[in-house]
Order: sequence, then structure tokens, then C-alpha cells
Amino acid sequence: MQNKNEGHTITGHASNRSTGCKRNLSTSKAILDAAATLLQERGYTNFTIEAVARRAGASKSTIYRWWSCKMHLLLDIYATDVERMIVIPDFGNVEKELISIIRAIWKLWRETPSGQAYKSMIAEAQAAPSAAGHWRSKFLFERRKKLFFILQRAAERGELRPGVAFEIVIDMLFGFCWYRLLTDQIDDDVAVISAMVHEIVLGISREKEACPD
Repeated sequence: MQNKNEGHTITGHASNRSTGCKRNLSTSKAILDAAATLLQERGYTNFTIEAVARRAGASKSTIYRWWSCKMHLLLDIYATDVERMIVIPDFGNVEKELISIIRAIWKLWRETPSGQAYKSMIAEAQAAPSAAGHWRSKFLFERRKKLFFILQRAAERGELRPGVAFEIVIDMLFGFCWYRLLTDQIDDDVAVISAMVHEIVLGISREKEACPD
């Protein structure tokens, strides 16, 4: 039976955070490098666009032309860290793969400056409607891709029951992870992560055929 998610794409738009003219690659890199260094040195609260401009040797107007606010710049740094640290596992088993990727995400949140600032960025997005819109249409679209890929691959392997709503499953995984983040419970607790993932996978897995007597 064909899975109804075949050919499905996640709701949203491809990420394109530049809001002005085409970026100069060397200047853009200098800004991102300066921002990453300052975030490590000062943390989220004391991070300013003015300091980034001074460190990068770029004008504030250039930064604001490419990143409309502080949070958008920091989200680009976070996205770079995600691509560097979060590798899609391939174990041939959806439960093991989801456990592995969630552990990697929590490690990023614990150990990188952008990950440590992520909770503050979530809070800021709640206070600004335009920021929340950016999260939904661009940032979260990109962040959900890896989980969608894992689920799609599992469906193609025949692990999942027909008709699983991938979007809802991803919402549940995000909800679990964000709850743990916002309540400061993101230690590498394999037992907790495994238990949560197991319950979700139990609900979406294809029932095994009974063995003949």
C-alpha cells in the first residue's frame, strides 16, 4: 500500500534569510565569524549588532540589510552549528535513529554558544509577531527536515504503518525536546530519551504479522 506521505513536502518556504541585495561572501563570512566569537565571549544578553560591526569591520547598515534583527543573525549561526554537529544517523531502525539525533540536538544545546542562546531566542520569538513568523516559515522548516527524512526513510523500509502523519510526529518530538530545554532538563539522559521515542515509535510502527504455529 502506498504511504500517503510519499511526495509530501513540509509546509513552509526554503530558507533565505537575506533581506537585501546579494551578499558579498567574504563580508558575510566575516560578520558570521565575528558574531559567533562575540556570542561565545559575551553570551546572548550582551550580544549586540554594534559589537559585531566593530569586530567584523562592517557597517551596521550592511548587517541589518542582510539580517533584519539580532535574532536572525544568531539563528544563522545556530543553523551552521546544526549542520556541523547533527548528522542524520543510518542504523536501519527508526527508533535508534530518533534516539541518536535527539541526543545530538541536546548535546548542541548544552555545549555550543548558539545552543545555549537558543532558549532565549525562543522566548524572543514569542514576544515579536514578525520573529515568530520568521521561525514558522523559514527557520523551523529547515530544522524539521532531518526528522522528516528519518521518518520518510523508515516508511520506505516498511517500518511504519501506512498513513502516518509525519508532521504530527515531528510536532510531538519537537514538543518533547523543547519542554526539556525550557525546563533545563537536557542532560544526556538516554533512558528518558529512549522511553519517549519508544512510545512514539510504538504508535506509528507497522504491526508485526503473527508467526505461524
